Amino acid sequence: MIYIFSGPIESGKTTKLEKWIKDRIDVSGILMPVLDGIRHIYSINSEKFFPVEADKNEDPEKIINIGKYYFLKKLFDRGNEEIERATKSEKKIVIIDEIGPLELRGEGFSPGLKKVKDKFEGKEKILLLVIREGLVKEVTNHFHISEYVLISSLSELNIFLNNRG
Repeated sequence: MIYIFSGPIESGKTTKLEKWIKDRIDVSGILMPVLDGIRHIYSINSEKFFPVEADKNEDPEKIINIGKYYFLKKLFDRGNEEIERATKSEKKIVIIDEIGPLELRGEGFSPGLKKVKDKFEGKEKILLLVIREGLVKEVTNHFHISEYVLISSLSELNIFLNNRG
């Protein structure tokens, strides 16, 4: 089953997810929190943070640029590996935070999502994608995701999980 957690830009989606996963043992995947003004990839399984932002003067072959942001390609490679590892784990819920303009260009977490999304459509295991408001239709079309449940709060997901037993 695929769930899409959506809300406005900078509305606290990642922060809410950080709090939500704190006491859960059935979750794996990645989050993209900002710590001390720098975006990181957070591996839920290893509980490790990896700073992903790069200096704009970095070697152009090593970075991805989107708007005012510059990211290290190798860290997104690591994030995609984390996504695959999470999908193979016994954990019931896999989170990918977030899918956006970078992924629509085929970069960022696009390779990881493309590899794993079919493992969740119509299945018991849950893929929870974080997508900013206004991009849901474009992302679902781009990645050919036809079966999903759109949620705007994690309490909606909790209701589903509680009803499943």
